[in-house]
Amino acid sequence: MSVHKLPATETKPAADTGEGLSVYYHTHWDREWYLPFRAFQVRLAEVVDEMLERLETGALPCFMLDGQTVVLEDYLELRPENRDRLKTLIDAGKLSIGPWYVAPDEFLVSGESLIRNLQRGIRQARAWGCTQFTGYLPDTFGHSADMPTIFQGFGIDSAIVWRGLNPKNSILNWQSPSGATVKTLHLTDGYFQMMLDDWTLTPEHRLEALDNLVRKIRAASPPSSKEKIGLLPMGADHMGPLPGEAREILMARYPKLNETTPEKFMAALPELSDLETVTGELMDNSAAFLLPGVWSSRMYLKQANRRLEHLLTRKLEPLLAMTQAFLPPGSFRYPTHELDLAWKLLLLNHPHDSICGCSVDEVHRENMSRFEQVEQIADALKVRAEHALSALGSEDEWVIFNAGDTPYTGIVHAVEKLPDHDAPASVQQKPSGQIELQDAYLFDPHRIPLSHLTHLKRQTSIWVENIPAKGYKIIPKTEGVKPGLSSASNALEHLENEYLSVLIGNDGKVTVTDKHSGNVYEDLLKIRAITDAGDSYNSDPVPEYPILKATFFGPFPAGDDSESLSAGRLLLYRFTDPKNPKSENYRDCLACVYLMTGRPYLGISFMDIPKDLKVQACFSTGQPIKNVMAETHFYRAQRDYNPDYREQDQSPAGSFKELKSNTGPIQRFISANNQTIITEGLTEYEISQKEICITLTRPFGKLSKKQLRTRGAPAGPPLSLKEATSFPTIALGRPLQNELQKDLNLAWMPTPETPAQLYEAAGRFYGNVGAISGTGTQKTAEPKSLTSWDNPALVSSACYWLPNRGLVLRLINTTDRELSTAFTVGFKHHSIHETNMLEEIQRTLADDTVTLGPRGVKTLLFALPPQTGV
Repeated sequence: MSVHKLPATETKPAADTGEGLSVYYHTHWDREWYLPFRAFQVRLAEVVDEMLERLETGALPCFMLDGQTVVLEDYLELRPENRDRLKTLIDAGKLSIGPWYVAPDEFLVSGESLIRNLQRGIRQARAWGCTQFTGYLPDTFGHSADMPTIFQGFGIDSAIVWRGLNPKNSILNWQSPSGATVKTLHLTDGYFQMMLDDWTLTPEHRLEALDNLVRKIRAASPPSSKEKIGLLPMGADHMGPLPGEAREILMARYPKLNETTPEKFMAALPELSDLETVTGELMDNSAAFLLPGVWSSRMYLKQANRRLEHLLTRKLEPLLAMTQAFLPPGSFRYPTHELDLAWKLLLLNHPHDSICGCSVDEVHRENMSRFEQVEQIADALKVRAEHALSALGSEDEWVIFNAGDTPYTGIVHAVEKLPDHDAPASVQQKPSGQIELQDAYLFDPHRIPLSHLTHLKRQTSIWVENIPAKGYKIIPKTEGVKPGLSSASNALEHLENEYLSVLIGNDGKVTVTDKHSGNVYEDLLKIRAITDAGDSYNSDPVPEYPILKATFFGPFPAGDDSESLSAGRLLLYRFTDPKNPKSENYRDCLACVYLMTGRPYLGISFMDIPKDLKVQACFSTGQPIKNVMAETHFYRAQRDYNPDYREQDQSPAGSFKELKSNTGPIQRFISANNQTIITEGLTEYEISQKEICITLTRPFGKLSKKQLRTRGAPAGPPLSLKEATSFPTIALGRPLQNELQKDLNLAWMPTPETPAQLYEAAGRFYGNVGAISGTGTQKTAEPKSLTSWDNPALVSSACYWLPNRGLVLRLINTTDRELSTAFTVGFKHHSIHETNMLEEIQRTLADDTVTLGPRGVKTLLFALPPQTGV
């Protein structure tokens, strides 16, 4: 797009010549947003075509492709003939790429997902010849406290951010709870700067806007900076490079402006003595919209993502590692490329306009299709790994797997596959089963899937004891049944196991007694609904409509386990019409509360909730909540709140302002006033006086409204949506015996004494143990563990295999003090190395003992002996 030529008298240098300032040219590329991916891909090809021509002719000195390498993949899918042209420009330092694979949201994906994202992006960038990076996060909706730790783990010592903070000076030090620090540039007025390419502005107004930007950046420069250094972005969402005439105007106005790339600018920063140090999460919305409503937009996306992240990192990868460590060499081919594809598909759903649920309906339909593909690959690999490991036990034995960090005692949900003519089961089975093709079709490409070669798949719950951490144990099937095991009471209004006693009153009040401490938690669970007029970016409670409290209609039995290993109750709640409380129109909400033997929490699954209201499950803590502790990627953030604050009372927000909210994002758990709630992909909580409210759903009908009571300007185009209130019924999950994706799962428990117990409870709630019937001929009783350690305050973030190299284990120090631990390794290994997050060896442990600093994160490689890699 061309700009109007400015008169020569208007393009003379400004009083400020631009000395000390730098500019970078870029496009900000949302891979999918207000258009679906393929529509944007066509535009991307046109943008990059122009960029190549401008860089090759010298009309543009350098350009940044938004810090994400997926842009190159997408471009070359349409222009494969231009690969060498891209490589030449990258080699010449004219084209900046990486370090990310995709530009992610931070709060809605796991720490491991961020690491795998950077691993992929940096390796791709290196393959293209790029080795210098900065942590580029220009548009993320707030920032995790752990980002400096992650960046430092990849050798990246700088970052560029915008949203989430409002510092006095644009250059500062950002420090993680671990102590890791990166020098950080705050984009004073944002990355979106297109005034010189804006056809809606007159030439005079373009120069005025440019001069205003320069003045803002100068004013934000640190006092110790003699030249008042700063960085100007020139580019915007889905825009081509700055036109030649516009660049001429820029350089004529500021002739001493330095044209560079972000990573080169950060690398060239001088030492400055007076930099402010900011710590923790960056969630300040005073300078730019934080858009916290995305934590509850299209909750089904968050559920699917969290379950699949857990499936890959906490189930599949440890299981695949066991096939390499415990089976004869060469007996099971490690599925390197299959696993890589699963991760790629998952990462493609992690850009903030995707996982945040703030795109058009077509985008999120494609997101769910990708999630389904991830599940298909992961399940196929899991079945094959289990089948291979089942040979460790005989047909009358269970092979029990434990991917957790500590030995496991408790319930395991086992699957037994029998001929479909209903042969006798070896253990007491549940009354129903599912007929499937035999698994042999997965493992033998010469088997014909004839209909008569099927089996009956039936599930059972069995009791197991002392299953090794990160390992397996073989038990006779007769030991998996414990008749008379006491713990779960079946009284209709009373549930009880060895940890908790739960009473459900006729009025719906749930009272829980902690049998360990004797503490009683009264009137614990309530369901409330709010009439919300928000959009995909922000909630907007309607003050005219009261908050609705659900009316309780009584408990009903809910499938108690035949061996008294679990018991549950269905609770029926009903909402009246918020617009007409006396109307007979109402909405039902169905929840199931349950206890399981060996589990220290009360589980709750919501199986039916209203689709046109913002619905929350609220837990009373008995006193005002002034602060919470929430799991972040590698630590637990402390967040302060005013328990009496309500957005409704503060509205309307001023022009281009956004009200604060009493909400926050969740990874897996949140604690307040000695109560903890673990959620499975329910990523938003709200503090309301004495209650922690977990958002179950928040419907909306617009991508962005022009103005809300809680936000004084649009956040995107005002497009109508039809599917933002629905719950796709995709089988991603396993709440009780119902696998519909629309079920919403959480658990409540008294906050345990140590952080490690919290992580262990979260792992058990998500599920990190499994059982399969043995298929071997020889009985094997010897339990084995990949590795274990002697300090329970250290928990793992990842455990996976590197073919021909060994086992990778990532550990987190959950405390504020330095900790050391020694390892016991259950397979032949040569040495233990500390690596960076790219798995590059940094040093070798002298005595199989590692030390982690307070809140630290370390990656270890248990290396295979030479010549024995598999």
